[in-house]
Amino acid sequence: VIVVTNVWNPTEHGEQCMKVTNEGSAFEVNWQWETDRGTVHSFPHVKFNSDALPTPLANISGLKLSGNWSFVAGDVAALDSSFDAAGLVANSVTANVAIDMFVDADPAKSQNETLAKYEILIWLGTIGQPYPLGWNEPTWNFQLEDAKYTLYRGTNQRGTTSFTWFPPINTTSFDTDFYPLLQFLIDNDLIDPSLNLGLVEFGQEAFYSTGKVTFAVNGYNMNLTKRDGGSQTVGTENPSGEAGEESGAAAVRTGGLGALLGLLAILYTFL
Repeated sequence: VIVVTNVWNPTEHGEQCMKVTNEGSAFEVNWQWETDRGTVHSFPHVKFNSDALPTPLANISGLKLSGNWSFVAGDVAALDSSFDAAGLVANSVTANVAIDMFVDADPAKSQNETLAKYEILIWLGTIGQPYPLGWNEPTWNFQLEDAKYTLYRGTNQRGTTSFTWFPPINTTSFDTDFYPLLQFLIDNDLIDPSLNLGLVEFGQEAFYSTGKVTFAVNGYNMNLTKRDGGSQTVGTENPSGEAGEESGAAAVRTGGLGALLGLLAILYTFL
């Protein structure tokens, strides 16, 4: 997997610091963005690099993702799956936690966030009322295990068609086969099964906070099962590689316009 800080829309009044620990099996992000409350400033995330991708949606029979996350006020990560609603509200936080996938007819474009024609998001948590594209026009509901998701559809400034599955509750620990949500799009002629799934990512869209907050993730894995046989697990179950600091952690801080100087790149990689 690859862990990415992805400060793609920085402002002068804000900063973000990411630390990767335990040989890449966990990371935490401290951030504070004090302008443009309705705008995403960063998407710190883990990218599940897999030899099984890209692959046609029709060739997938299972897409199981697991992980634990916490989100708290302050610059100290919680050790468990904590969601500090009171502290986050006190800092006027707006953010979500999401699985992010990209799909395109061209296999190469499906592995590029800016070139893929379709983006499929599955939100696992929200605070401060972030709105998905197409918020005013919900389309369908779908029950997946104990959660009843609402589907929204919209188009972003690049012309990418975006499907967002919106959750009824915050789920801080998950071990779920999310493929039924993709199958629903196929069954209702919203997306063609011949299209390629190229990227699967998990992280947080950071919009706004008046004080420092910390998003922490551990135990992230993806298991992709294909209809033509075989499956592959990518994540923290068998990580390899070395951390970037003597302490066993790699960290980078980005703030203001300095974030433009290469800090959209990969922070830490392991196979």
